[in-house]
Amino acid sequence: MIILSCYEHLLVNCQVENKSYAEELGLYLYICAEIVIEGAQKVPFFYLIILNKVVEHKIAEVLELLFKEEDYNDCFLVEIKESPDRSKLEVFIESDSTLTLGKCQKISRYLEKHIEENRWLPEKYLLEVSSPGVGNPLVLKRQYLKNIGRMIEVQLNDGDQKKGNLTEVTEDQIIVVKAAKGKGKKKQEEKVYNIDFNQIKMAIIKVSF
Repeated sequence: MIILSCYEHLLVNCQVENKSYAEELGLYLYICAEIVIEGAQKVPFFYLIILNKVVEHKIAEVLELLFKEEDYNDCFLVEIKESPDRSKLEVFIESDSTLTLGKCQKISRYLEKHIEENRWLPEKYLLEVSSPGVGNPLVLKRQYLKNIGRMIEVQLNDGDQKKGNLTEVTEDQIIVVKAAKGKGKKKQEEKVYNIDFNQIKMAIIKVSF
């Protein structure tokens, strides 16, 4: 059966040691039905989705090990994006200090070694390791902490928008201060916004020139 063969591939060929994780990925077997053609063989589309998820899981695991080392313990994984055809893998990394080009290159070589030794991707693939860059939405609390003191624009779930200086990050919320401006009758007083993380739809750091 195709279900059994996919499950065995996860546990053996894709080196998924965690059986419960493989079973969780197996849920795709029941919700994806699209069929694609790979050469002369019909391959269920969900099979490709599962492989993508496995690769992302394995990449996160090896990066977690790397980031325990002294030279990399200020780094953290933000996001992994893999193209549907598995030909391109983008790994977005941040650092509590400065993420240099040299460090990105070392991390890229480290990942290439694991990818090629374990054959997680096809023979021809493109790997890109970089920081998310200014203008991309903040994903992790650790990113908010790194950007304390900078201007931030926050879109809330209710459609409201807040903009100001990110002054503090607590366990459950961020504090944004909109500075007073204007003079006399037109003066706008300073405003302080306490925004819970679960209220945030999207937050972006704004760069002033």
